[in-house]
Amino acid sequence: MANQRSNDMSLASLSSELNYIHARVIVQSAQLINSDATAACAWEGCGEEIDIRAPEIERHLHTAHGVGKYSPAICRWGNCDFMGFVRGRNMGHDGMSILRRHIAQEHLKRGLVICPTCGDEIPANSLTGHIKREHLDRRP
Repeated sequence: MANQRSNDMSLASLSSELNYIHARVIVQSAQLINSDATAACAWEGCGEEIDIRAPEIERHLHTAHGVGKYSPAICRWGNCDFMGFVRGRNMGHDGMSILRRHIAQEHLKRGLVICPTCGDEIPANSLTGHIKREHLDRRP
């Protein structure tokens, strides 16, 4: 009986390791959606070429459009109707942080990859978890 439990645990451990390796192989084949360094700002038709790194998006929103840290999280990019919920002042959920993340991911596609298995747009740092949850058989 103890030997059977040991074999079951070894199979479960091996299965888990194979799922992890499979997920890593899939992740390595994923391509970034946007590898450009700059993009045209579409906030209320602005058109200015901006650097798509987070601090530069914030700088542009502040200097060109008057968006402040505690501004309402209402997107004015093209026809977007996004309105984020501001939850607190020092929790990374202020208006500027919400808009920066929204613009970076939804409009500039910064940091997103296409899942090679299903074609969904996924943040690059979440792809391994997505593949494990959505595409790999977890049964030992």
